[in-house]
Amino acid sequence: MPTRKSRRSKVQSANRRVARRKTKQRAPLRNSLLILECDAGKLASQSLCMADEVEAVVTLLAPRAVVEVVKSATEQSLVQQFARLARPDSRFRMIVVVGHSSEFGLQLTSDRHVSWNAFAKWVEPFKPQQIVLIACKAGQIAPAVSLFEEIPTLRHIYASPFVTTKRQVQAVKALVPYLLSARSPDRELIRLGQLANFLLTQGAILRWERTDFRLTMPRSSRSSA
Repeated sequence: MPTRKSRRSKVQSANRRVARRKTKQRAPLRNSLLILECDAGKLASQSLCMADEVEAVVTLLAPRAVVEVVKSATEQSLVQQFARLARPDSRFRMIVVVGHSSEFGLQLTSDRHVSWNAFAKWVEPFKPQQIVLIACKAGQIAPAVSLFEEIPTLRHIYASPFVTTKRQVQAVKALVPYLLSARSPDRELIRLGQLANFLLTQGAILRWERTDFRLTMPRSSRSSA
């Protein structure tokens, strides 16, 4: 007959297997994408919508990607749409954000402007690893610090530090499917894309890494991290 010790060992092994399965289920899909278009009505009135364009390119170039599109109008409608996505397995490897912003914050909905720290708390439950911001001045140091600070899973941010036009961020439509499809993105290839975009449009897209963020933290914060 099995001893009490052997039965306990079998139970512990079974629990570990269940825990591993749950962890795997909660991990974001490698090619999962959430596209968030902020204050969509205003963007539409200015012919600045890009969510549908990004989705179309991703569907064409990364057909295996799982894509969700959220277009915000009011804060209440955004809460409802996020609630629809708030399932245990609704975690996105990448979030693309389209909207009006500055180095201080983002126009999240028609009736809500939020700081970058506050915005980060809105999307943190989705556990993104990459965020692409199609928004003016979102690539400056302050937004990057805020996002890395509030989203522990975040590894990379792609954004422009300047006021940008729709033409200057067209390269993002090629960048997103590439990042979704590549197991290990080629840094040199990304740099070439950044250079080509600048030469063709005078638009700049920066790539922030969490290690860059750590360098900007106060010494006391680095020592406690």
